[in-house]
Amino acid sequence: MVFAYKYFKRLKVIDFQTMRERNIIFNAPKLAEGLDDVATLEPTNITHFWGMSPKINYFWMLYSGRKPIDVMRDNKLKKKYIFVEQYDWNGNPIKRYKLDDWGYFCVDENNSKIYLVSTVKPYSLIMYNLNDTINSID
Repeated sequence: MVFAYKYFKRLKVIDFQTMRERNIIFNAPKLAEGLDDVATLEPTNITHFWGMSPKINYFWMLYSGRKPIDVMRDNKLKKKYIFVEQYDWNGNPIKRYKLDDWGYFCVDENNSKIYLVSTVKPYSLIMYNLNDTINSID
């Protein structure tokens, strides 16, 4: 099982057979001390993980790494992007892709595709090829 934190750059991977937990805490700027839960959810704080697509071989995370107000500004300026990060089931990062839109996604490992339903363009379903090195960031 994998649990992703939206407002903190960390993942928790749990093996149900052994009940071992692995907490993966990435280097990320900490929130200012003294913020309460309401302040944490403000659009001026960075959101990290936005969605997940678990598959047999890997789990895939949609990753923002930006403040919601910055995302909205960039989307309006047609500078849309979001990342898809690939991890093995031990929580090790494998690959990162940069998509040129924003929305919700799923991965089709069998056909090497990422599908993104855009929340910026109405009625848009976008398909990306995982083998396309143009969007691949190692």
